Amino acid sequence: MSLPSQAKRVLLVGETPLVDDLAGLCAGAGWIVSIYFAEEATGPGGLDRVQADAANADVAIDAVSTSIPVKREVVAALDAGLPPDALLLTSALTTTATQAGSWAGRPERIVGFAALPPLAKGGPIELAAGLRSDTRSVERAGEFAASIGLEAALVKDSVGLVLPRIVCGLVNEAAAALAEGVADAASIDTAMRLGTNYPRGPLEWGDLIGLDVVVAVLESLEKESGGDRYRPAPILKQYVRAGWLGKKAGKGFFQATAG
Repeated sequence: MSLPSQAKRVLLVGETPLVDDLAGLCAGAGWIVSIYFAEEATGPGGLDRVQADAANADVAIDAVSTSIPVKREVVAALDAGLPPDALLLTSALTTTATQAGSWAGRPERIVGFAALPPLAKGGPIELAAGLRSDTRSVERAGEFAASIGLEAALVKDSVGLVLPRIVCGLVNEAAAALAEGVADAASIDTAMRLGTNYPRGPLEWGDLIGLDVVVAVLESLEKESGGDRYRPAPILKQYVRAGWLGKKAGKGFFQATAG
């Protein structure tokens, strides 16, 4: 089944800011959008509402990253509620598409994706087929990405895929440098912007992604690799404990300003 030409409906469940960015792109492309934030979906009766709403969706997006138990519940609810021919995209920041498929009755329709906020039209999205994903689902995932103005790249199914793995590693190294007193946050970001031509410094980028998401990605990579390569810097974990999650919390490595 191709993506619908009329009454296109997409259901998003996940965490800010990524779910907000995706919702904006979908709405701008003419999709009818329903959103459940993760805390709403897992509240009293939330998963029942998600499952019921999924019955009307052509595409569902699981954008939960910080809690794998919550993610599993969300994927199972979406899969149970969606029509048989609906597409289910699942964030591969902290799990693989193959793992998400093991939680579903129809793993063939599940395709992994990865994107980092801020996500805008023309931006990148990575797609990954799980071991049980069928070819048509992967094709439809690419069609969906194109329909909302994103540039898709097909990559191997793995935790974190490509961009999130590398960017979160950069955030981690920059955080370690900050903790060691190598330079202040603004100087670290200036050096990286000017020296590498990145669009933003790694600490600012971490604030935009959400430091809780950065830590979740790193911890999942650490568990997957079995070594110290991705171990989160203590300062990152301490900021998350303090609720300093970045822009969405008003404070992270930098203090958010009004407007």
